[in-house]
Amino acid sequence: GYAFAALKSDGTVVAWGSNSNGGCDSGTGASTYACKPDDLADVVDIIEADSAFVALRSNGSVAAWGHQQKGGADPGITSGVAKVYSTLKAFAALKTDGTVQVWGDNENGGCDSPDGSSTYTCKPTDLADVAKIYSNRYAFAAVLSNGTLVGWGHNDYGGVVPSGITGVVDVVDTYYAMVGLKSDGTVAGWGYSYYGGNPPAGLTDAASLISNLNSVIAIKTDGTVVGWGDSVSGGNPPSGLSDVTKIVQDILNEIESGGEEACLKFRDQFDKYDGNVVLTPEEIQAACDQVPEKLKRDIQFAHANVKRFAEVQKSTIVDTEVEVIPGLIA
Repeated sequence: GYAFAALKSDGTVVAWGSNSNGGCDSGTGASTYACKPDDLADVVDIIEADSAFVALRSNGSVAAWGHQQKGGADPGITSGVAKVYSTLKAFAALKTDGTVQVWGDNENGGCDSPDGSSTYTCKPTDLADVAKIYSNRYAFAAVLSNGTLVGWGHNDYGGVVPSGITGVVDVVDTYYAMVGLKSDGTVAGWGYSYYGGNPPAGLTDAASLISNLNSVIAIKTDGTVVGWGDSVSGGNPPSGLSDVTKIVQDILNEIESGGEEACLKFRDQFDKYDGNVVLTPEEIQAACDQVPEKLKRDIQFAHANVKRFAEVQKSTIVDTEVEVIPGLIA
């Protein structure tokens, strides 16, 4: 965009730049744009789109300003918002009760009615039990508490999620597509296929997904890498690429065997940190108090998904015993 918004330590906000892109810091605005509310305070987070800003207050209400048709119009939400997400020209507010309210440009996910069109899908009116929302530039995808996916936004760029996708533990996005990692190690993609929306058929054992603007890679449990999307943008990894997790595993092994001394070594090598490695409960609490609440919620959500994925993987491992030849049991 063409504007900035600064969140100050006292919970107030200063905006500047192009008025029609969210830079109007005060005043009545115009027919095409809204200015930042003069009494805006108690803000805990600012979320940006291309031409608008949204401020999330500590009481769960939101304030919007910027281009009226691209997310800057006031959505009238006075309470209950846990987090706000954005596309290029729209916003989605996830509420503490698991419902969602959206606003902004319809083709970018801002349609909150049941209508839709040949180019965009609206958010389902009965959408509930949402655990987290993901987005690219043109669409939103909501993961329900049961792992099911629901999408809306531009039909060609991620707004249409194939039916039957469940067990989703993570979603990554490119500009024009999204890909979901499922608890069984398979993946599902949707959106513009050339830019990552069409994962290789039969891909299994995916442990994690990483995306850039136009392509996606999957790191498998054996350390190999599979890529797809725009080859110029990294969608075609070098052949034979493997053991990408080896460095991390070597570090973990050294820490396990070397204990605190190994931690100190890696502290100096990677973090350039000269403080204590083993912290007192008081030091831990003081550090936690400095972490924003929204980041804590994100960490808790990620931890729950990783734990659920690990538990599902563990449940597939069973003890096996067979008498290979008489008297020889393996």
